[in-house]
Amino acid sequence: RLAQLINARDSSEVVLMPNTAMGLNNAAVSLPLRSGDNVLVLEGDYPANIYPWQQLAYKGVLTKMVPQRAGGLDVEALAARIDRRTRVIALSTAMFATGFRNDIATVGRMCKERGIYFVVDGIQTLGAFPLDVQACSIDFLAAGSQKWLLSAPGAGFLYVRRELLDELEPGAYVGASSVVDPMNYLDYNLT
Repeated sequence: RLAQLINARDSSEVVLMPNTAMGLNNAAVSLPLRSGDNVLVLEGDYPANIYPWQQLAYKGVLTKMVPQRAGGLDVEALAARIDRRTRVIALSTAMFATGFRNDIATVGRMCKERGIYFVVDGIQTLGAFPLDVQACSIDFLAAGSQKWLLSAPGAGFLYVRRELLDELEPGAYVGASSVVDPMNYLDYNLT
């Protein structure tokens, strides 16, 4: 049913996860990123889609914030931040604090054209709005079920585009509740 909901090719591209953060951590630590690579994230995004990327600093991977405009993503500002070492763009379907719906389809095309991994946090909109992982060129999609999927906490999933499986590596995990001050959402202090 999840594969059908997001238009995955089949259920082999979907694995159950306890929450969005676990799915995003799996994506972050599994991608073959190296020292000098960078990941673009959006200022004001929920910490579960920031901390897993910041955690990669120990490998020499830089997490770069793209400033938001009018409460969400400015595609031109994002495009201007891409450089030859950009390997990942990690973005939520909508901003948790403003409700701004980010242009996932345009970013997906941009990533596909440039060979950049596209990791999406779908919890803010999945179930309320359609999301097609194939049409949007999404490589990873993580979502918990406690919002618009109308289920209990602790039941989420991770979609992984099948072609990536041979490239992935194992690793460790962090999330919004892994820090000293977890309720200070926009401080992004990894302590």
